Amino acid sequence: MLNLQGDPTTSDSELPYHWAAAVMRLSCCPPGPSTLQEETSRILRAFCGAVIVNWYHLPWSAEHDSTSVESLCCPTTGLPDKYREAMKQAAICAVRTGYRKTLPLANNSNLTIVAMPLKSPESSCIVAVLEDYNKFLNGNIGEQGLKQLVDAVEGCSREALKIQSHGALKIQSHGAPNSLVTGASGNRTQGKKHLSSDVTAAPSETLEQAADEAHQLAALIEILSRVQGEANTEDACERLAELLREHFQAAGVFVSLTKRGTRLAELKGSSLKDATLSSDNLRRVTVSELVAGALQEAISKDSISQWPNEDPVARVAMRSHQELADQYEQGIVISSPISTLDGTLVAAIAVILLPEGRTRDQHLQQVHATRCFINAASQPIASCLEIIQRLADSRILNTIRWCRKQFTVRRVRTIISAVATTSLLLLIPFPYRIDAHCELQPVERRYVASPFAGSLEECYVEPGDLVDVDQLLARMDGREVRWELAGVNADLHKATKERNTHLNTHQFGSAEIARHEVERLQNRTELLETRNAELEIRTPIAGIVVSGDHHEKEGVALEVGQSLFEIAPLEVMNIEVGVPEDDIRHVRQGMVVQLQLNAFPETIFEAEILRIHPRAELRDQENVFVCDAELENTSLILRPGMRGTGKVIADRRSLGWILFHKPVAYFTAWMGW
Repeated sequence: MLNLQGDPTTSDSELPYHWAAAVMRLSCCPPGPSTLQEETSRILRAFCGAVIVNWYHLPWSAEHDSTSVESLCCPTTGLPDKYREAMKQAAICAVRTGYRKTLPLANNSNLTIVAMPLKSPESSCIVAVLEDYNKFLNGNIGEQGLKQLVDAVEGCSREALKIQSHGALKIQSHGAPNSLVTGASGNRTQGKKHLSSDVTAAPSETLEQAADEAHQLAALIEILSRVQGEANTEDACERLAELLREHFQAAGVFVSLTKRGTRLAELKGSSLKDATLSSDNLRRVTVSELVAGALQEAISKDSISQWPNEDPVARVAMRSHQELADQYEQGIVISSPISTLDGTLVAAIAVILLPEGRTRDQHLQQVHATRCFINAASQPIASCLEIIQRLADSRILNTIRWCRKQFTVRRVRTIISAVATTSLLLLIPFPYRIDAHCELQPVERRYVASPFAGSLEECYVEPGDLVDVDQLLARMDGREVRWELAGVNADLHKATKERNTHLNTHQFGSAEIARHEVERLQNRTELLETRNAELEIRTPIAGIVVSGDHHEKEGVALEVGQSLFEIAPLEVMNIEVGVPEDDIRHVRQGMVVQLQLNAFPETIFEAEILRIHPRAELRDQENVFVCDAELENTSLILRPGMRGTGKVIADRRSLGWILFHKPVAYFTAWMGW
C-alpha cells in the first residue's frame, strides 16, 4: 500500500493531486465505520497536521463509542476531560447549526478545534484538533479540501445505508476473481472484466472489489506521477522499483531498460531485505547475475514468467528463474517484459515475493494480484519510461535541465555578486606595464688604432681589463724605426756639409739643391722620431677594454689605422630597451623603465627613457623599437652586453583594458572588422 504524502509545491489554485487520490481512496473504502474512521483520521493527520481526530454521534454503528478518540499523538487514556468536553461541545454546536465550528482548545493559541458536521448520517460530526489553523486555511488544501473530504465521508455513509436497506446485488465473474484487470501467463494481453447475471455475489464483496480496483488505479496513477517527476532514466528506474516493491510488499523489485533490441542496460532496483541475503559479497553478485538472467529469459519468452511453475511448457528456458527462487525459501519470482502499445520493448521487470508470515492463500493472492497489476500496468509504465528516455536523450533539454539545476537562486545571486565585484575591479585604473627586452651598452666608445705600419712587439691588456688614462696597452717593434732614423741622421749631416761647401764656392744652384735635400731629411727625421715616440700605445680614457686580444698577434705586421683596442667608460651605462611594435604608441620620452638583469635578478634598476629610435629593428626574431635610457654605474658592477627584462611604466589604464585590449584587437583583426 502506498503511503500518500502531501505535495507542498502544488499550486494554490488546485487541490494537490495526492489529496485528491487520498479522498478517492476514501470513497472506495469498505462500508464499515471502523475502516471509514481510520482512513479519514489518517488523511487528516497526514495532510492537515491533525493531532487528535474524534467522532461523535454515528447512530448507524452500534459498536462504535461516540466518546472514543483516534490519535497517534494523543492517546485516549492521556486526554484530559476538559479537552474531551471542549471537543464535544464544539461537535454539538456544529451539528445544531449545520456549519463548521472552530474554537481554540482550552485557550491554547497553537491548537484549534475544527468540528465538521455531516448530513449523512444525521447528527454526526468529525472533530479534529489542528495546529496553526490559519496557516492551513491559506495552504494548498484549505476550505475546498475539507469540503471534499466531508462529501466523500457522506457519500460512503449513504452507500452503506443503501446496502443495508436494499439487500444484495447479483453479478457473475468468469475466470479469475474480479480485480482491476486479469491475465494469464501466455502471450501478453490486457485482461478484461466480464460481468453477467448467473452468479450471486454479496454486496460487501462487490464494494470490496470496486474499492480494490479504485485502489489499484490510484496506486498506478501515483506510481506514474512520481516516476515522471524524475530527471533521468536511472533515477526513474530506481524510483519505479522502490514504489513497486512498496506496493507489492515484495522482498525485491528490479527494473532494467533495454538498449539496441533485447540487450539489457544497467540493472536498477530496490535492495533485497537483509534477511534474504548472504553476508559475503560473492552471494550478492550472484543474485544480480541471476536477476539479469531471469529478465533476459522473460524477454526471450515475450510473456510474464513465474517460478515455481507447474506447466511443463512454461518451465522451458527458466533456469535463471529457478536458481533465483532457490536462493530464498518458498520464494516466488515473477518477471515480465515492459512494452508499449505498438510492441516496442522498453524495459523488463522482476519481482521476488516471500511469504513473510502470510498464509498460503494470502501468499497466492499476493502473487495473483502482482501478476494482474504487472499485466495491466505494462503499457502505461513502458510509455512513461519511453518518454523519460527520450527527454533524457535530448541534448537541449539536458542542457536546460542542467542549467536549471546549476543556476539556483543562491548561485545566481552569488554569480551576480561576483560579476558586480569583478566589474568594479576591472574599472580600477592601474599603470600599464609594457614588457621589453633590455641590453646594456656603454655610453661612449673609444677605439685605439695602430699609429703606423709595423709589427706588434708586445700586448699588455686583455678584454675586460679596467684601465686608467694614459695606461700602456701595447708596444710596437721600433728597431726598423731606429735603424732608419740613424741612416737619415747620417744623410742629413752629409747634406748639410755639401750645402755649406757650395755656399763657400759660390755655387748657388748646387747650394739650393742641397738645401732642399737637408729640409727633406729633417722632415724625415722628425717623422721617425715621432714614430719612435709612438711605439708605446696608451689609452686616452679610463674604462674597460671591450675588445682587443692581441697576444697571439705579437710579431705580426700591422697596418696604419688598424683598430687594436676598444675602450668604454663604465661610470654611465646606456640601456637599449626593445619595445614591441604593438606597444610603441604607448611609450613617450620621460617614462620610467624598470630593469631586472639576468646577472642581478634580485635587484631592480630604474632609469628614464631619453630617446626613441625612429626606425624599427629586428632583434631575436621580433620587430622592436629601441629606446635609450642611461643608468648610473658608480659601483662599476654593470658591464656592457648584460641582458635582462624591463617594464616600461606607461600611463594608467583600467584593469579591464590592460587585460583584454590585445585579445579584443586580435579578435577584431581576425574577424576583419
